[in-house]
Amino acid sequence: MILSRKISGLAGARRCCSCFHNPGKSVWGILDEITAAGVFLRGLDLNAFDDWVSAVVHEEPFIGFGALFFPMWRVERIAKDESAGGVPSFVSNRATNGPYF
Repeated sequence: MILSRKISGLAGARRCCSCFHNPGKSVWGILDEITAAGVFLRGLDLNAFDDWVSAVVHEEPFIGFGALFFPMWRVERIAKDESAGGVPSFVSNRATNGPYF
């Protein structure tokens, strides 16, 4: 059974920030699916996020987004990337030319 059907608001093609442990890693991207086995997403390591935004704004090539799988035991936190209470989302805070998805 797919766990994502029970988690409202996180399932399917949503921008998110995800944190993992052992080893520690933070990823920004699009959440594809959450199952009992783990998390499937297309994303970018947050250490490279600013470089990616700069490449998009300056229309430079950048390789970085990839299909990723993290087993459930590594998942620490998943949060939607959305504006709340006047605070901009992660991507809108760094990008000036609108959304990229």
